[in-house]
Amino acid sequence: MKPTKLCSALIVVLFLISGCSSTVIDSSWKNPDFSGQVKRVYIIGISKQDLTRKIFEDDFHSQLEKYGVVGIRSYPDLPIDKNFTKEEIEKNVSSNGVDAVMLSRVIGERKEAVTAPGIQGGTSHPVPNSRYSNNQGYYPDPYSESDGSDSSDPYSENYGSYFDRSWKNVYQPGTVAQYQILTIEANLYDASTAELIWSAQLETVVQGNLQSLIDGFVEKVTKDLNEKGLI
Repeated sequence: MKPTKLCSALIVVLFLISGCSSTVIDSSWKNPDFSGQVKRVYIIGISKQDLTRKIFEDDFHSQLEKYGVVGIRSYPDLPIDKNFTKEEIEKNVSSNGVDAVMLSRVIGERKEAVTAPGIQGGTSHPVPNSRYSNNQGYYPDPYSESDGSDSSDPYSENYGSYFDRSWKNVYQPGTVAQYQILTIEANLYDASTAELIWSAQLETVVQGNLQSLIDGFVEKVTKDLNEKGLI
């Protein structure tokens, strides 16, 4: 398996075993020249879906409050059905008195297949004289005649012991599941200089409802911002 495919598979496995969140940070960066913390952030979720953008900005606003940071949602100022310009963004950034601007958007989408191996319980008993493989006759498992002699009575077992033995040898076939994975980029800019302060790429599995997906994403972003001393 190539390294990139192995990495993708490990990411999906991490999603599945973590349970609590379907998002992981692939990489993040902080500008070493920036010092201090941000206290007011203008939030812009870039999406073609108005509902997605509103949920993201509302969620981010709520999460920032937990860290004592004021989050200003942009959707009242910059409607999605309007092609707003850079000048309009700068105008709203200035009028809201923020010290940072957060922009987030989906930059990639792919599908990954995860294969779960089959499960074989107990020890299987081969049937060399199977009626499906040759014309030498059929003998009930495990009373196959391997040497041509009739050393056992194939009907000596009752159904109880047959069931017990069968249950121990139940085979579960392998399964293949397809997962849709989004790569999302989040950038934080200094409002006064427009320089990049922080950037991260996150991978999220599309599962469950939209609210839970965005919740997991926003939680990871705010946690990383806090760990890097920005909020």
